[in-house]
Amino acid sequence: MFISWSGRGLVIPLVVVVSAMVLIPFFSSDTSLMWIAASFLLSGIIIYFLGKKWNTHKELIPQEDSMVQTKPQYRLTPHNKHRFYWIPMQYFGIVLMVLSVVTAIMYLVKS
Repeated sequence: MFISWSGRGLVIPLVVVVSAMVLIPFFSSDTSLMWIAASFLLSGIIIYFLGKKWNTHKELIPQEDSMVQTKPQYRLTPHNKHRFYWIPMQYFGIVLMVLSVVTAIMYLVKS
């Protein structure tokens, strides 16, 4: 199997597996789809915020020359260095959250 990542992108499958393992004790065997939906939702939220944090870059804004020293000003710019299968991390968080909603709907239709 071919896995492609850059930066901290390999964190994505690890977060999905760990969140699934953490949520196993809270669901019975007949609610397996809800367990999957909850683990997708939890991992999607975590991955989205980690991706947003890791894929933004602090850039120093140049100031005019003046006699008064002020605090340096920073601008946050995206640079999307952390990817999994060439897709930035935060987008995988959104995909996992959508998958959790689809899985929850499947569970509600099934029961």
